Amino acid sequence: MQNNNWIAEYFPSSVLMTLALILLFSERAVADVTVAPISDDTNRSVLLCDSTSPTVRVPPQATDAMRRFGTSGTTLATVRREAFVHQGDGNGLPRNSMEALMRTWERGAIPETDARFTKDGVLISFHDGAWKGRRIADCTWAELRDEPVAAARGEQFASVRIPTMDAVFSAMKGHPDRRVFLDDKDAGPMALALMARRYGVGAQVIYHTDRSTLAREWKSHCPEGKANIVIGGGLSAKINALAAEDFAGVDRVLIIVRTASGRTAPFVNPSSDELKKAIAVAHRHGVLVNVFFFGDAGLDTDAYARAISLGADSIGTERTDAFFAWIGSM
Repeated sequence: MQNNNWIAEYFPSSVLMTLALILLFSERAVADVTVAPISDDTNRSVLLCDSTSPTVRVPPQATDAMRRFGTSGTTLATVRREAFVHQGDGNGLPRNSMEALMRTWERGAIPETDARFTKDGVLISFHDGAWKGRRIADCTWAELRDEPVAAARGEQFASVRIPTMDAVFSAMKGHPDRRVFLDDKDAGPMALALMARRYGVGAQVIYHTDRSTLAREWKSHCPEGKANIVIGGGLSAKINALAAEDFAGVDRVLIIVRTASGRTAPFVNPSSDELKKAIAVAHRHGVLVNVFFFGDAGLDTDAYARAISLGADSIGTERTDAFFAWIGSM
Protein backbone atom coordinates (compact mmCIF):
# COMPACT_ATOMS: atom_id res chain seq x y z
CA MET A 1 0.00 0.00 0.00
CA GLN A 2 1.10 3.54 -0.69
CA ASN A 3 2.11 5.80 2.16
CA ASN A 4 -0.68 8.36 2.77
CA ASN A 5 1.78 10.85 4.24
CA TRP A 6 2.34 12.33 0.76
CA ILE A 7 -0.05 15.18 1.62
CA ALA A 8 2.07 16.32 4.50
CA GLU A 9 5.23 15.84 2.45
CA TYR A 10 4.17 18.04 -0.45
CA PHE A 11 1.95 20.54 1.35
CA PRO A 12 3.44 22.29 4.41
CA SER A 13 1.17 22.91 7.36
CA SER A 14 1.03 26.64 6.56
CA VAL A 15 -0.42 25.87 3.11
CA LEU A 16 -2.96 23.45 4.58
CA MET A 17 -3.98 26.09 7.11
CA THR A 18 -4.41 28.67 4.33
CA LEU A 19 -6.62 26.28 2.38
CA ALA A 20 -8.69 25.62 5.49
CA LEU A 21 -9.21 29.33 6.04
CA ILE A 22 -10.25 29.81 2.41
CA LEU A 23 -12.86 27.09 2.79
CA LEU A 24 -14.03 28.53 6.09
CA PHE A 25 -14.59 32.04 4.79
CA SER A 26 -15.55 31.38 1.16
CA GLU A 27 -19.28 31.66 1.89
CA ARG A 28 -19.06 34.97 3.74
CA ALA A 29 -19.87 38.32 2.16
CA VAL A 30 -17.01 40.62 1.39
CA ALA A 31 -16.32 43.65 3.53
CA ASP A 32 -17.13 47.21 2.54
CA VAL A 33 -15.36 48.41 -0.58
CA THR A 34 -13.15 51.33 0.30
CA VAL A 35 -11.90 54.21 -1.80
CA ALA A 36 -8.30 53.39 -2.65
CA PRO A 37 -5.61 55.39 -4.50
CA ILE A 38 -3.88 54.07 -7.58
CA SER A 39 -1.27 55.66 -9.81
CA ASP A 40 -0.96 55.58 -13.57
CA ASP A 41 2.26 55.52 -15.59
CA THR A 42 2.70 59.29 -15.22
CA ASN A 43 2.68 58.94 -11.43
CA ARG A 44 -0.51 60.96 -11.09
CA SER A 45 -2.45 59.86 -8.04
CA VAL A 46 -6.14 59.22 -8.78
CA LEU A 47 -9.01 57.72 -6.84
CA LEU A 48 -10.86 54.51 -7.52
CA CYS A 49 -14.27 56.01 -6.74
CA ASP A 50 -15.86 59.43 -6.29
CA SER A 51 -15.59 60.65 -2.74
CA THR A 52 -19.36 61.11 -2.88
CA SER A 53 -20.04 57.51 -3.91
CA PRO A 54 -21.82 55.42 -1.28
CA THR A 55 -19.88 52.62 0.35
CA VAL A 56 -20.81 49.38 -1.38
CA ARG A 57 -21.68 46.35 0.67
CA VAL A 58 -22.42 43.10 -1.08
CA PRO A 59 -25.46 41.63 0.67
CA PRO A 60 -24.78 38.20 2.22
CA GLN A 61 -27.45 36.59 0.05
CA ALA A 62 -25.60 37.68 -3.11
CA THR A 63 -22.75 35.30 -2.30
CA ASP A 64 -24.92 32.28 -3.01
CA ALA A 65 -27.41 33.97 -5.32
CA MET A 66 -26.53 31.86 -8.36
CA ARG A 67 -26.99 28.72 -6.32
CA ARG A 68 -30.42 29.88 -5.09
CA PHE A 69 -31.71 31.03 -8.45
CA GLY A 70 -30.12 28.34 -10.62
CA THR A 71 -27.25 28.84 -13.03
CA SER A 72 -26.89 28.83 -16.79
CA GLY A 73 -23.49 27.16 -16.73
CA THR A 74 -21.68 30.48 -17.14
CA THR A 75 -18.49 30.57 -15.07
CA LEU A 76 -17.47 33.47 -12.87
CA ALA A 77 -14.30 33.77 -14.93
CA THR A 78 -16.45 34.37 -18.02
CA VAL A 79 -18.65 36.89 -16.20
CA ARG A 80 -15.57 38.94 -15.24
CA ARG A 81 -13.70 38.51 -18.53
CA GLU A 82 -16.67 39.51 -20.71
CA ALA A 83 -18.08 42.29 -18.50
CA PHE A 84 -19.04 45.54 -20.26
CA VAL A 85 -17.90 48.56 -18.23
CA HIS A 86 -19.60 51.72 -19.47
CA GLN A 87 -17.35 54.64 -20.46
CA GLY A 88 -14.19 53.07 -19.16
CA ASP A 89 -14.82 52.73 -15.45
CA GLY A 90 -18.50 53.50 -14.95
CA ASN A 91 -18.92 55.79 -11.97
CA GLY A 92 -15.31 55.32 -10.84
CA LEU A 93 -12.50 57.18 -12.56
CA PRO A 94 -13.29 60.00 -15.04
CA ARG A 95 -15.22 58.58 -17.95
CA ASN A 96 -13.45 57.80 -21.22
CA SER A 97 -10.08 58.63 -19.68
CA MET A 98 -6.95 56.54 -20.12
CA GLU A 99 -6.89 56.16 -16.35
CA ALA A 100 -10.36 54.57 -16.47
CA LEU A 101 -9.49 52.22 -19.32
CA MET A 102 -6.30 51.07 -17.63
CA ARG A 103 -8.11 50.46 -14.36
CA THR A 104 -10.73 48.22 -15.99
CA TRP A 105 -8.09 46.30 -17.94
CA GLU A 106 -6.22 45.74 -14.69
CA ARG A 107 -9.39 44.30 -13.20
CA GLY A 108 -9.78 41.86 -16.08
CA ALA A 109 -12.94 43.28 -17.70
CA ILE A 110 -13.67 45.15 -20.95
CA PRO A 111 -14.09 48.93 -20.86
CA GLU A 112 -16.33 50.75 -23.31
CA THR A 113 -15.27 54.04 -24.81
CA ASP A 114 -16.56 56.47 -27.43
CA ALA A 115 -14.91 57.58 -30.64
CA ARG A 116 -15.47 60.77 -32.59
CA PHE A 117 -13.58 63.12 -34.90
CA THR A 118 -12.32 66.61 -34.15
CA LYS A 119 -12.57 69.31 -36.81
CA ASP A 120 -9.07 68.53 -38.07
CA GLY A 121 -9.63 64.78 -38.30
CA VAL A 122 -8.14 63.54 -35.02
CA LEU A 123 -9.97 60.56 -33.54
CA ILE A 124 -10.55 61.07 -29.83
CA SER A 125 -12.19 59.13 -27.01
CA PHE A 126 -14.99 61.44 -25.86
CA HIS A 127 -18.67 60.80 -25.23
CA ASP A 128 -20.37 64.17 -25.51
CA GLY A 129 -20.88 65.92 -28.81
CA ALA A 130 -19.87 69.28 -27.35
CA TRP A 131 -17.44 70.83 -24.89
CA LYS A 132 -18.04 74.24 -23.27
CA GLY A 133 -20.87 74.95 -25.68
CA ARG A 134 -18.94 74.11 -28.84
CA ARG A 135 -19.46 71.05 -30.99
CA ILE A 136 -16.49 68.70 -30.91
CA ALA A 137 -16.72 68.57 -34.70
CA ASP A 138 -16.03 72.33 -34.71
CA CYS A 139 -13.00 72.10 -32.40
CA THR A 140 -9.44 71.30 -33.42
CA TRP A 141 -7.33 68.86 -31.44
CA ALA A 142 -5.04 71.74 -30.45
CA GLU A 143 -8.03 73.44 -28.82
CA LEU A 144 -9.04 70.31 -26.90
CA ARG A 145 -5.85 68.51 -25.96
CA ASP A 146 -5.05 70.53 -22.82
CA GLU A 147 -8.61 70.92 -21.55
CA PRO A 148 -9.02 69.71 -17.93
CA VAL A 149 -12.14 67.73 -18.77
CA ALA A 150 -12.50 66.10 -15.34
CA ALA A 151 -11.52 69.02 -13.10
CA ALA A 152 -15.11 69.44 -11.90
CA ARG A 153 -14.74 66.05 -10.20
CA GLY A 154 -12.07 67.42 -7.86
CA GLU A 155 -8.44 68.48 -7.73
CA GLN A 156 -7.23 64.89 -7.92
CA PHE A 157 -8.60 64.75 -11.49
CA ALA A 158 -7.29 68.13 -12.68
CA SER A 159 -4.58 66.48 -14.78
CA VAL A 160 -6.95 64.17 -16.70
CA ARG A 161 -7.10 64.94 -20.42
CA ILE A 162 -9.03 63.63 -23.44
CA PRO A 163 -7.20 60.64 -24.91
CA THR A 164 -6.80 60.13 -28.63
CA MET A 165 -7.72 56.80 -30.16
CA ASP A 166 -4.04 56.54 -31.09
CA ALA A 167 -3.27 56.51 -27.37
CA VAL A 168 -5.98 53.92 -26.66
CA PHE A 169 -4.82 51.56 -29.41
CA SER A 170 -1.17 52.09 -28.46
CA ALA A 171 -2.00 50.94 -24.93
CA MET A 172 -3.68 47.83 -26.36
CA LYS A 173 -0.90 46.93 -28.79
CA GLY A 174 1.09 43.95 -27.57
CA HIS A 175 -1.50 43.22 -24.86
CA PRO A 176 -4.06 40.83 -26.38
CA ASP A 177 -5.94 40.68 -23.08
CA ARG A 178 -6.79 44.39 -23.38
CA ARG A 179 -10.03 44.58 -25.32
CA VAL A 180 -12.41 47.49 -25.78
CA PHE A 181 -16.05 48.08 -26.70
CA LEU A 182 -15.83 50.92 -29.20
CA ASP A 183 -18.94 53.11 -29.46
CA ASP A 184 -18.84 54.84 -32.84
CA LYS A 185 -20.24 58.35 -32.31
CA ASP A 186 -19.42 59.81 -35.72
CA ALA A 187 -16.19 58.24 -36.96
CA GLY A 188 -17.65 55.51 -39.14
CA PRO A 189 -16.71 51.82 -39.25
CA MET A 190 -14.07 52.15 -41.98
CA ALA A 191 -11.98 54.81 -40.21
CA LEU A 192 -12.04 52.90 -36.93
CA ALA A 193 -11.24 49.59 -38.62
CA LEU A 194 -8.30 51.04 -40.55
CA MET A 195 -6.80 52.57 -37.42
CA ALA A 196 -7.33 49.43 -35.32
CA ARG A 197 -5.69 47.26 -37.96
CA ARG A 198 -2.80 49.71 -38.36
CA TYR A 199 -2.03 49.18 -34.67
CA GLY A 200 -2.57 45.44 -34.97
CA VAL A 201 -5.41 45.42 -32.43
CA GLY A 202 -8.37 44.70 -34.69
CA ALA A 203 -9.09 41.38 -32.95
CA GLN A 204 -9.26 43.21 -29.61
CA VAL A 205 -11.92 45.70 -30.69
CA ILE A 206 -15.64 45.06 -30.23
CA TYR A 207 -17.52 47.54 -32.41
CA HIS A 208 -20.52 48.78 -30.41
CA THR A 209 -23.66 49.96 -32.26
CA ASP A 210 -27.43 49.64 -32.39
CA ARG A 211 -27.42 49.05 -36.17
CA SER A 212 -26.66 45.67 -37.71
CA THR A 213 -25.80 47.34 -41.04
CA LEU A 214 -22.93 49.19 -39.35
CA ALA A 215 -21.83 45.99 -37.62
CA ARG A 216 -21.56 44.24 -40.97
CA GLU A 217 -19.71 47.19 -42.48
CA TRP A 218 -17.23 47.07 -39.57
CA LYS A 219 -16.70 43.33 -40.09
CA SER A 220 -16.12 43.87 -43.82
CA HIS A 221 -13.20 46.18 -42.99
CA CYS A 222 -12.01 44.32 -39.88
CA PRO A 223 -13.02 40.65 -40.17
CA GLU A 224 -10.93 39.67 -37.17
CA GLY A 225 -12.82 42.15 -34.97
CA LYS A 226 -16.09 41.59 -33.12
CA ALA A 227 -19.39 43.46 -33.29
CA ASN A 228 -21.87 44.12 -30.49
CA ILE A 229 -25.49 45.22 -30.94
CA VAL A 230 -27.03 47.22 -28.10
CA ILE A 231 -30.78 46.76 -27.56
CA GLY A 232 -32.53 49.33 -25.38
CA GLY A 233 -36.19 48.54 -26.02
CA GLY A 234 -38.47 46.34 -28.08
CA LEU A 235 -36.31 43.35 -27.20
CA SER A 236 -38.34 40.53 -28.76
CA ALA A 237 -38.85 42.31 -32.08
CA LYS A 238 -35.20 43.31 -32.36
CA ILE A 239 -33.85 39.88 -31.42
CA ASN A 240 -36.19 38.24 -33.91
CA ALA A 241 -35.08 40.69 -36.61
CA LEU A 242 -31.44 39.83 -35.95
CA ALA A 243 -32.31 36.12 -36.00
CA ALA A 244 -34.03 36.57 -39.37
CA GLU A 245 -30.65 37.83 -40.64
CA ASP A 246 -28.94 34.89 -38.91
CA PHE A 247 -27.17 37.50 -36.76
CA ALA A 248 -24.98 38.27 -39.78
CA GLY A 249 -21.92 40.25 -38.71
CA VAL A 250 -23.02 40.16 -35.04
CA ASP A 251 -20.98 38.39 -32.37
CA ARG A 252 -22.69 39.62 -29.23
CA VAL A 253 -25.63 41.65 -27.97
CA LEU A 254 -25.99 43.94 -24.98
CA ILE A 255 -29.52 44.10 -23.55
CA ILE A 256 -30.43 47.10 -21.41
CA VAL A 257 -32.81 46.21 -18.59
CA ARG A 258 -34.88 48.07 -16.04
CA THR A 259 -35.25 46.55 -12.62
CA ALA A 260 -37.51 46.71 -9.58
CA SER A 261 -35.33 45.92 -6.59
CA GLY A 262 -36.66 43.36 -4.13
CA ARG A 263 -39.09 41.66 -6.48
CA THR A 264 -38.98 37.90 -6.97
CA ALA A 265 -38.60 38.56 -10.71
CA PRO A 266 -36.86 41.96 -10.75
CA PHE A 267 -36.86 42.64 -14.49
CA VAL A 268 -39.73 44.88 -15.55
CA ASN A 269 -38.60 46.01 -19.01
CA PRO A 270 -38.06 43.52 -20.48
CA SER A 271 -39.68 40.94 -18.22
CA SER A 272 -37.69 38.00 -16.93
CA ASP A 273 -39.52 35.69 -19.35
CA GLU A 274 -38.86 37.91 -22.37
CA LEU A 275 -35.21 38.30 -21.37
CA LYS A 276 -34.72 34.54 -20.97
CA LYS A 277 -36.28 33.82 -24.38
CA ALA A 278 -34.19 36.49 -26.12
CA ILE A 279 -30.98 35.14 -24.58
CA ALA A 280 -31.89 31.64 -25.76
CA VAL A 281 -32.43 32.90 -29.33
CA ALA A 282 -29.04 34.64 -29.32
CA HIS A 283 -27.31 31.54 -27.95
CA ARG A 284 -28.82 29.33 -30.65
CA HIS A 285 -26.92 31.53 -33.12
CA GLY A 286 -23.69 31.41 -31.12
CA VAL A 287 -24.04 35.01 -29.94
CA LEU A 288 -22.79 36.09 -26.50
CA VAL A 289 -25.15 38.16 -24.30
CA ASN A 290 -24.45 40.89 -21.74
CA VAL A 291 -27.29 42.27 -19.60
CA PHE A 292 -26.67 45.95 -18.87
CA PHE A 293 -27.76 47.87 -15.75
CA PHE A 294 -27.73 51.66 -16.08
CA GLY A 295 -26.68 53.87 -13.19
CA ASP A 296 -27.56 52.85 -9.66
CA ALA A 297 -29.48 49.83 -10.95
CA GLY A 298 -25.99 48.37 -11.01
CA LEU A 299 -25.89 48.42 -7.21
CA ASP A 300 -28.42 45.56 -7.14
CA THR A 301 -26.02 42.62 -7.14
CA ASP A 302 -28.90 40.20 -6.63
CA ALA A 303 -30.19 41.27 -10.06
CA TYR A 304 -26.76 40.49 -11.54
CA ALA A 305 -27.08 36.92 -10.31
CA ARG A 306 -30.62 36.60 -11.60
CA ALA A 307 -29.55 37.80 -15.04
CA ILE A 308 -26.87 35.10 -15.11
CA SER A 309 -29.41 32.52 -13.99
CA LEU A 310 -31.59 33.46 -16.97
CA GLY A 311 -28.71 32.61 -19.28
CA ALA A 312 -26.72 35.84 -19.66
CA ASP A 313 -23.02 35.31 -20.28
CA SER A 314 -22.00 38.44 -18.43
CA ILE A 315 -23.04 41.84 -17.10
CA GLY A 316 -22.87 45.43 -18.25
CA THR A 317 -22.52 48.05 -15.53
CA GLU A 318 -21.71 51.60 -14.54
CA ARG A 319 -21.24 50.62 -10.89
CA THR A 320 -17.89 48.90 -10.98
CA ASP A 321 -17.55 49.16 -7.21
CA ALA A 322 -20.59 46.91 -6.74
CA PHE A 323 -19.80 44.62 -9.66
CA PHE A 324 -16.23 43.75 -8.67
CA ALA A 325 -17.18 43.42 -5.00
CA TRP A 326 -19.91 40.96 -6.06
CA ILE A 327 -17.50 38.98 -8.23
CA GLY A 328 -15.02 38.89 -5.39
CA SER A 329 -17.65 37.54 -3.00
CA MET A 330 -18.56 34.52 -5.13
